[in-house]
Amino acid sequence: MRADYRKAVRRSTEVLKDHGFDRVPIDLSKIFNDLRLTLAKKSYSDFAKTGGLTILQVIEYFESDLGACAYNRTTEQYVIYYNDTKNNPQLDRFTIAHELGHVFLNHYSEVDSDVLLRKKIARWKYRRFENEANCFARNLLAPVPLVEEMIDLDSPMVIPDMQAAFNISFQAANARLGFFNSDLHAIHQEDYGYFRGYNINFGYYCNSCKSGEIGQACFCKICGIEANPYNKIHDRIFYPGFNLDQDKKTTICPQCNNIEFCQDASYCRFCGTGRVNWCISCSEPNDGNARFCIKCGSKTNFYENNFLKTYNNKDSDFKGADAVYYNDGVEMNNVLRVIECPRCGNEEFSDNAGYCRICGLTSYNYCEGQPEYDGFGEENVVYHKNLGNARYCETCGRSTAFLKEGILKSWEQAKPGSEESSTADVSFDDIPF
Repeated sequence: MRADYRKAVRRSTEVLKDHGFDRVPIDLSKIFNDLRLTLAKKSYSDFAKTGGLTILQVIEYFESDLGACAYNRTTEQYVIYYNDTKNNPQLDRFTIAHELGHVFLNHYSEVDSDVLLRKKIARWKYRRFENEANCFARNLLAPVPLVEEMIDLDSPMVIPDMQAAFNISFQAANARLGFFNSDLHAIHQEDYGYFRGYNINFGYYCNSCKSGEIGQACFCKICGIEANPYNKIHDRIFYPGFNLDQDKKTTICPQCNNIEFCQDASYCRFCGTGRVNWCISCSEPNDGNARFCIKCGSKTNFYENNFLKTYNNKDSDFKGADAVYYNDGVEMNNVLRVIECPRCGNEEFSDNAGYCRICGLTSYNYCEGQPEYDGFGEENVVYHKNLGNARYCETCGRSTAFLKEGILKSWEQAKPGSEESSTADVSFDDIPF
């Protein structure tokens, strides 16, 4: 029977999930602590001292100079032994993970021996056990989805990078690289979501602010330092910011916290703030936590307007991001024309009416107009229709007719919880005296 590598890969992921891992390097002591009633770990030195043996005698007893696992069938307890005299902690980690593979892959149910010794097991079965346990170990310590995300596999530094990122030996990193593609095919697609939740603390970082998000940038987007002195480390910082959609537009207004936007809206309809974190110099769109442009190093729009604080400001990283719903506005029909004049209450409009016949107020909430120029230098002003609660145009960001005419209050006054919004609709007739 051939080794079941697919089973070994998937079992390693199940173990990581079962024990709540969310970061690397994997702390194997957590597994032993969680299973302390049925699983223990001891060194060859401890075993030798207890039994009055030499290390060489321990190696001969277990038929391995690396490690072994003993199983007590009466108590159903496992003890994993590892050779601590090699003075190689990374090798010890792989040895322990390998022996855990024998336990979690239930190899002891297929043999009568309490220790998996070569002389007591058929050669083909022993080889299968060893190959499956090796597969389990490399995927427990360096799961394929995390290797894929953290490591540049084409880099000449791929082996030392894996050693540093996952705290594994040179030999284990070589094995991880060699079996990468075969193990990749064994991963369940739904498991990628689990690994995306891991705290990744390895990769290039900024020496100034330790931001872990630099990629191929010319400048650090958090502190603005030129991207020359980057290195790899395990204590990078990921600075929070505004979430962006696929068009690099904020999903919440950085000024007034509105979250209601029409499709393709570039500006907030309530406060007029732009949704893109543009560079104020080169107009490069930047990420939602970028204080400085990754292309030229200049300040971003969000940082210039104080939506994002200085990176070393401990009070707040960015303005409050609690969603706000603005509940006022004028009711419109399907062509964005008022149903009732918000000034005089008139409800009679002809089919082509652009203004109220009673008070002369516009029946559409147009913006004040965006100048456009043709190829001959001629100016043409374009007026955009807007929703009934829009203070500003979502297309061009200019103020709307309803705001200028006083039909709509400013967003500060209309914001739920503000003093103006809480008292504006109270009538003296409603107050008991």
